[in-house]
Amino acid sequence: MPINVGGVDFDYAEMEFGRNRGIRIWVERQANSDREYKLRPDPHDYRKYNKNKQPQFYLEVAQAIAREYIQGNRQWPPPGTTIYVPLLADYFTLEDR
Repeated sequence: MPINVGGVDFDYAEMEFGRNRGIRIWVERQANSDREYKLRPDPHDYRKYNKNKQPQFYLEVAQAIAREYIQGNRQWPPPGTTIYVPLLADYFTLEDR
């Protein structure tokens, strides 16, 4: 589902890395702009995530990463960056895939 943050269009998809989950995000209409992150802690550890809230969770994760991208002069946030996800009222760390 495309999103717009800071005038830039992004798209994203949930990724599966074994048991853990992550996200792939990219700038629309920009070649080779995709980035994949694994999320820590594992969102499966949250009851609310497992109650059919995955679409909202990944939307909020994508929005947070996109904000970091815009604030970082259009550079993807480095591994180790922490983002806040309101749905789960917790922080998640972006890790390399």
